Amino acid sequence: MSSTLSNLILAATYADTGSNSPAPVPAPSPMTDIHDIKPALVMGLDWSWWPWAAAALAVIAAVLLAWWLWRRRKKSTEPLLTPVLSPEAEAYALLDALAADNLNDGKLYYFRLSAILRGYVERRFEFPAAEMTLEELLPRLAQVSLPKELDQPFIDFCRRAEPIKFAGLAADAGRRGLDLMFARDFVQRTTPSAMEPTVPTEDTSSQRWADRIPLAQKAVSQSSQRLIAAESKTVKED
Repeated sequence: MSSTLSNLILAATYADTGSNSPAPVPAPSPMTDIHDIKPALVMGLDWSWWPWAAAALAVIAAVLLAWWLWRRRKKSTEPLLTPVLSPEAEAYALLDALAADNLNDGKLYYFRLSAILRGYVERRFEFPAAEMTLEELLPRLAQVSLPKELDQPFIDFCRRAEPIKFAGLAADAGRRGLDLMFARDFVQRTTPSAMEPTVPTEDTSSQRWADRIPLAQKAVSQSSQRLIAAESKTVKED
């Protein structure tokens, strides 16, 4: 159908022109609505928001810094906790605990007795007696205000305890009681009169002093604990 219609149109064209050749086809008009393909766009992140993000981070950092400084200042102004027991009360309770243990091991007994006295001296005279060797301790102790009648007995005690602790010398059972009494006397005589406690006597209730032992063990100074632990380890290794 379409081909027949085309032939009829072509024949009419030939008849009008009086020629057997087809009429010239007019040149197509230029197309202005079609363009070349544009190059691909380069896509990237939009950085226009980063100043706002940086400002927010700066504010957060300033708040955290202010909080940290406040916490640090608050801690520095808090009062330091004082020991639960005074140096002499701690020493008396630890000496009671040593006596109550009734140790058969003379070496361990003198390790503990020496540690108690050193811990007391450290707290009373404020120098690291628990960490000093005997050669360091005696000259340093001579610089503090010890009663003269205690100087030589303290030196004798230290020199007597050293070979028992480190050379395996046997400890005399009767001497142990005397050295325990000396330790009590040393604490009593070096305690300031304003702080002098009541020294327990033979008729003092043992239960009352036993109740003080756990409290003293909690309040014992850190240096004394280190010395006792180190010396006990030495005994076990031997």
